[in-house]
Amino acid sequence: SQTNNIDWWKGTIPGVSSGTTNRYKVALFKGGYSPIATISDSDSAKLYGLNQAAISNFNPTTVTAWLHNDLNTNNTATGLSEGFHIVRARCFLARNGKSGVYNTFLQTFYYDAQPPTGVIATPATNNSTISSNNYVVVVRADSSVTGVEYNISDGDPNNDDAVTGQNNGNGTTNSVAKYVPAAAVTPDGTLTQQYPNYPQEYRFTYVAVPSSGMATISVRMKEFTTSIFSNRVTTLTRTVNTLAPSQIVQITGPAMDGMTLVLDTNDVYTITNCFTSTLDTNNINLFSIYINGVFQPRRDVDQTPLYLLGGINSFNCPLMRSLRYNWTGAQVGTNAIQVVYTNQVILSDTRVVNVVRPLDPNLDSDGDGMPDWMELIAGTDPHDSNSVLRITALANGNQLVVWDSVSNINYQVLATTNLSYPLLPISPVIPASGPSTFYFDDSPDACCKFYRIQVVP
Repeated sequence: SQTNNIDWWKGTIPGVSSGTTNRYKVALFKGGYSPIATISDSDSAKLYGLNQAAISNFNPTTVTAWLHNDLNTNNTATGLSEGFHIVRARCFLARNGKSGVYNTFLQTFYYDAQPPTGVIATPATNNSTISSNNYVVVVRADSSVTGVEYNISDGDPNNDDAVTGQNNGNGTTNSVAKYVPAAAVTPDGTLTQQYPNYPQEYRFTYVAVPSSGMATISVRMKEFTTSIFSNRVTTLTRTVNTLAPSQIVQITGPAMDGMTLVLDTNDVYTITNCFTSTLDTNNINLFSIYINGVFQPRRDVDQTPLYLLGGINSFNCPLMRSLRYNWTGAQVGTNAIQVVYTNQVILSDTRVVNVVRPLDPNLDSDGDGMPDWMELIAGTDPHDSNSVLRITALANGNQLVVWDSVSNINYQVLATTNLSYPLLPISPVIPASGPSTFYFDDSPDACCKFYRIQVVP
C-alpha cells in the first residue's frame, strides 16, 4: 500500500563466480532538493569504520626517547626533556605472511614538564638596601623561559608610570600592576658559575629609586605554553629598602664601565649625563666635564654652548634632567670620562671605556660571505668558513625552522610569504643554549613561506 513515511530503495549487485566473497557498502541520503552539508571535523559520522590506537599508560617521565632519527641504542634517554618533540606512528594493512604495507604519520608536540624556574640574582636577598638612584636588577632563568616581565611597587607615587608617562614597570594602571618586559642579555660568567641550572639572564633597571621606604620587586617568568595556559608562569619577588641619595649626577652614555666604543678618527660620540631635577639650573658653568683628566670647554670660541642641557625625561633620563657633550677626537685605548657638578654640594660620576677603530667593513677573512664584523656580532668565528649563521633544516611540513647557533646569543625568526615584501618578526627573542636552535611556526602558509634568522643585541 502507498504510504507517506516509507521510502523504497533498490540496488543491483552483479553476479560473481561461485565461492567469491563480495563486499559492498550502502550509503543512503534523503534530503529532498536540499544540498548535502559539507563534511567538517565536527561531524562524528565520518569516524564510523575507522580504527583507533593509543599508547596505554604513557608516562613522559619514564618513556624511552630516541635523540636522533635512528635506532642507535646509545642515543636514547629516559624521560622527555622540556621542549619540542616529535612522535611517529605507522598504520599497517592486514597482509599476513607478506611484506608490510604502511603509512607513517608524524606529529610535533611541546612537552611542558613544569612551570618555568629561576632566581632574582641581584638584589640577592630580601631586605637588601638600594642606595643608588637607578639600580639594575638581574634575573637568571632556566632554558624553557621565553620572556621575563617585572613590576615595582614602592612608597613614592611620583615615580609611577601612570604619572611619569614612562615605561619603567613602576606602580599600577587602572588598579592593576603594570608589568613590562625585561631585556635578555649575554649571561654574566660569574653568575653562570653561581647558577649553573639557570643559563639565561634578563636585566631591567629600577628607575628613580626613592630616598626612603621599601619596595617590592615582582618578576614574572613565561614559557612557550604561557600563551595557551595562563597559569604556566612563575612569579618571584624581592623586598628591598630604598635609600637613594636625594641629588645625583649619573653618566648614562657610555652606559657602563669597560664598554668598547668603535670610533673612527672623525667620529662624534655624545656623552650623556642625567642629573636630579631638584638641581634646578640652566647654568652650564656649574658643570665640568673631564676626559683623561683634561677639562672640556663649556663653550666654543664664538660662545656657542658645548654643554647642552635638557629638560625632565629628556634623552633617556626618566624623572631627571640631561646634560650632553659631543666628544670628538677620541684616542685609541682606555679613556676616563668624569662629570662634576659644583654648587653648594659637589656631585660627580666617572666612566672608563675602551676606544677601538672600526675594521674594514668589507673584510671577510674566511670567505663565507659574511663580513668579519657581522661574525663578531653573531658570535661565529671569522676565520672558519664552517662557522656561520645559517638555517640548517626545515622539518615537520616546513614548520620547524632549525639553525646553527651560538650559546648566549639572542635570535629572532623573520618570515614572509612574498619576497616582494619585507620579512617581519614572527618569533619572540630566542636565547640560544647550544649549537642548534629551533622555532616552530604555528601559522604556515598553504603556498610558500620564506624564513630568515637575525641576531638580536
